[in-house]
Amino acid sequence: MASASVYTAVLAAAQSSEHSEHSILLPEPADLIWGSLCFVVIAVVLIKYALPKFTAILDERTAKIQAGLDFAEQAKSDRSRTQKEAAELVEGARRDAAALRDKAHGEAERILSQARTDAEGEADKALASSKRQLEAETSAAREALRSEVGLLATEIAEKLLRAELSDPKAAARLIDESIAQLETETSVR
Repeated sequence: MASASVYTAVLAAAQSSEHSEHSILLPEPADLIWGSLCFVVIAVVLIKYALPKFTAILDERTAKIQAGLDFAEQAKSDRSRTQKEAAELVEGARRDAAALRDKAHGEAERILSQARTDAEGEADKALASSKRQLEAETSAAREALRSEVGLLATEIAEKLLRAELSDPKAAARLIDESIAQLETETSVR
C-alpha cells in the first residue's frame, strides 16, 4: 500500500515534470530506472558476497567471545573446586597435625614416665650398692681395727707381762685371769 502511494506520487511528479521544468525532489525517469537498477545490482552483490563474509566474521567473533565466556566460567568453576580441595587439604593437614601432636605428647609422657621409673630403679640399685659397699668397708675397717687393736694389746700385754712375770705370784694370777676371760668369751659366742 505504501509502495503504491509512492509509485503514484512518482508517476504524478513525472507527469507534472513533463509540463514543467525539472523537479528537485524527483529525478528523471531514466535516472530513476538506471539508479534503481544499479542499486539492485550492488545490493545483490553485497548480499551475495560481502554479507556472508561479514556474517562469518561476526559469527567468528561471537564464537570467540562465547569461548572466552565459557573458558572464564570453567576457570571460575575450577577455581572454586580448587579452593574447596585446598580447604579440605588444609583441614586434613590440621587434623593430622593435631593427631601427631597428641601422639607426640602421649609418647613424651610415656618416655618421661619410663625414664623416671628407670632412674628410680638405678638410684635404688646405686643406693643398695653403696650400702653394701659401705657395710663391706665398715666391716673391713672393724676387722682391721680389731687386728690392730689386738696387735697393740698383744704388744702392751707382752710389755706388761715381762714386767709382771718377774714376780711369780703375779704371773700365776695373770694366767688364771686370762684363762677365765677366754672361757667367758667362748661361752658368750
